[in-house]
Amino acid sequence: MAAYGLTEKDFRRAKLVLEEERIYPVTYENMFCAGIYCILSAAEKYEKFRQVYQKVLRHELNTPDKIMNKREELKKVLSTIRFPNEKEDRVYNFAVWWKKSFMPETILKDINLGRKEEFVLRNRLAEECPGLSYKGASLFMVKCGYENVVPIDLWVLRFLKQLGYEVAVPDYRQRSGPKQKEYVEYERILTEIASECKVSPAQLQAAIWAKLSNWGLQTSLESFV
Repeated sequence: MAAYGLTEKDFRRAKLVLEEERIYPVTYENMFCAGIYCILSAAEKYEKFRQVYQKVLRHELNTPDKIMNKREELKKVLSTIRFPNEKEDRVYNFAVWWKKSFMPETILKDINLGRKEEFVLRNRLAEECPGLSYKGASLFMVKCGYENVVPIDLWVLRFLKQLGYEVAVPDYRQRSGPKQKEYVEYERILTEIASECKVSPAQLQAAIWAKLSNWGLQTSLESFV
C-alpha cells in the first residue's frame, strides 16, 4: 500500500496515532476534555501542548463549572503555552458554551446511530463553538472516533505542497491556517488520496503526521516497525 511517499510502516503507525488520540469511552465528560485538548493544540508544538493539557487535568480543570469558577487558576496553568491569554479566553468561552449547548448530546446521539452526520456536526462545531476552528473541530471529531473529516494541520499542508498542490503553508506569525473554503478543498484532495490508498481520511492524515512530525520521538514507538 506504499504510495505518495508513504509506506506500510507509516500506515501501521497511523493506527497507533489514532488509538492514542481517541477518547475512551466517548462520554459527555471526556468530550469536554477533548475540546480543551483541541483548543490547546492550535499553533503549538505537540510535546508542549500535551504537557500543558496534562497540567490542566492535574489541576482538575476538567469540567465547565471548574473552569468558570477558577479562571485565575486556569490563567496560571496556561501561562507557558503559546498565546496564553487568547487560549485562556478560548477555553473559558468553550466551557460557557459547552454547558448550555445541545451539541454534546447531539454528537453522542449520532455516535449511537452510527456516525452518519459527521460533516454536518463538524461544520456546526467549527461555526458555533468558541475556540474551535475547522481544524480543531475536525480533530475533536476524530478523537470521538469519526474518520472522514480531516484535521488539516501544518504537516498535511506541507505534504500537499510537496505533491505540487498550490497551498499556503502558515507560519502563525504573518500567515494563519486555511480559511473555510480552502480548508474544504484541501480536505477533498486528502479524501481522494485516502481513497486511492484504501484508508480512511483520518488514517491518511495520521500517517502523514506520524511520518513528518516528531511524534515518534515523543513516544515509545519511535522504533516501531
